[in-house]
Amino acid sequence: MVEKIFHECNENDFRDFIKSRILYHMQHPTYLYYNVEKEAKLHHYLDKKREGALLWAEIGNAVRIQRPYGLGGFEILCEKFEELNKKYGVLVCGLSEEDKNKFLERYGKYGAGFQYVDEVLFSNPEEFDEKLSGSAMKHLRWGVNNAKREGIEISNYKSEDFSECKEVYHEWVRRIKPTWTEYILDILSHPSEESIILKATFNGRIIGVTSCMTLGDYAYFDFTITRDEHGRACELLDYQMLCKLKEMGIKRLDWGLEDVEYKQKYQKLKGIKVHTGWMRMGLIKEDR
Repeated sequence: MVEKIFHECNENDFRDFIKSRILYHMQHPTYLYYNVEKEAKLHHYLDKKREGALLWAEIGNAVRIQRPYGLGGFEILCEKFEELNKKYGVLVCGLSEEDKNKFLERYGKYGAGFQYVDEVLFSNPEEFDEKLSGSAMKHLRWGVNNAKREGIEISNYKSEDFSECKEVYHEWVRRIKPTWTEYILDILSHPSEESIILKATFNGRIIGVTSCMTLGDYAYFDFTITRDEHGRACELLDYQMLCKLKEMGIKRLDWGLEDVEYKQKYQKLKGIKVHTGWMRMGLIKEDR
């Protein structure tokens, strides 16, 4: 139980507890995971008297505040939000429906300076149908079965696969020309214990790789990349990854940067809303 931490844990235990859950409410959390300790200042606050807790990160001239914890968490969030807003633009992530409504009531009046996003969705892999049955899954089912018939095989990634996967990465970059590739080679060269990485091989040659990061019952979909001539391996990689996440009991999947495309493919997966608010610096007045 989260509440136990206010009575039984010291501040270092609390910081570890919150950090283990920081990715639940992040936008593109893998980037944060591989860069925040290098580039950002992480802070935490624990108020045992009010039974509330908060963790936030200062990154350049912006601040990201995580979901508040405990009975007093929301008031602590608001206090810190108003304090930090004097120096930074502040992004608040992962509010519950109740906290979202209170937050909007308190800060929504600042109009153009306050922005709110209410359509970030997660999926529940436990609802994934491995048989891909039904007409909605027809094209995906065809792609997966076709890749299997061609002899494409999926297996776990190993550290000795890095050099070959690096070739796949460079082919993919030349073809797609993405702007968000900073962390992909970091994941492949130094995979964390939380990472699930699968590779696709054809005639003994690696033709694709996919990665998800997991924490508890949460997963973040990092990427799926393939060689130029083997784009069809993508669907089989994604399919096997979803089967793996379901087997592990993952209940909350963030599709990451491939958000729209994957949600269209796996449209039967239920969406879970997450609420996010943003405030430009200095808009909260002292006499409010």
